[in-house]
Amino acid sequence: MRRIKKFRIPVYGNEILRRTRNKIALEEAGLESGRGLMEHVSLLASYLEPALTFETAEPAELSLFGFGSDGINPATAAALTLGKNYGVKADGENDPALKSLNLTASSVFINTAVKLASELARRDADLENCAVLAPAYIYKYPPDNSLSDDYGADDSALLYETKSLRDICLRLETDKIGISCENYSVEPKYSAIFFLPWQSKGGRRKKK
Repeated sequence: MRRIKKFRIPVYGNEILRRTRNKIALEEAGLESGRGLMEHVSLLASYLEPALTFETAEPAELSLFGFGSDGINPATAAALTLGKNYGVKADGENDPALKSLNLTASSVFINTAVKLASELARRDADLENCAVLAPAYIYKYPPDNSLSDDYGADDSALLYETKSLRDICLRLETDKIGISCENYSVEPKYSAIFFLPWQSKGGRRKKK
C-alpha cells in the first residue's frame, strides 16, 4: 500500500474559465474579469489538502474489490480526497454563481488529481509492458454530470451501489488519508475511489 499526502495539484485556470464561460455571469458573482475568477479559484485552491492511497491488485484479488477483470491483467485500485477543509470552503458560498464556479473548479481539481494517480500507476504498469486505461469510478464527487444543466444537489456521487464499497476502503486503508466509507456514503465528500485497469501492450500478460 502506498500513500501520498499534500501533493501538489496544478490550478488550470484556463480550463476552469473555459468550462464556466457562458454559464456563469462573472460580474453578477462579483468577479469583474477572468482575473477575478483566477483570484477566486486560487483562494479556493489554497484550501486543498489532497491525499492518495493506491495499490496494484492482481486479477485474482480484483473480485475482492467487486471489480470485474479479464483474468489476465491487474488494475490499480486507488482512493483520493481533496480534504475536509477544502469541502467546507467549497460548500461555503451562498451565491449561486459562486457555488457553480466552485463545483466546476472542484471537478477540474479531482480530474487533475486522478491524472496524477494514473501517472503513478503507469510507472508500475510499464514494468510489465502494460498500459493504463481510463479510470473506472466507484465514487466520484463532483460526478461528471455535475456540470450539466439538470444536475441537482441530491444527485448521487456513488456511481453504483456496491456492497464492497466499505471493503474497498478497508483494503485501501483509506482511514489513513482521512476517508471514511459507511452506508454507501463517503467522507470527505470531495473524493474519488476508482480502478485503473491495465492492458498488455503486446500479447497477453502471463498469469501469476
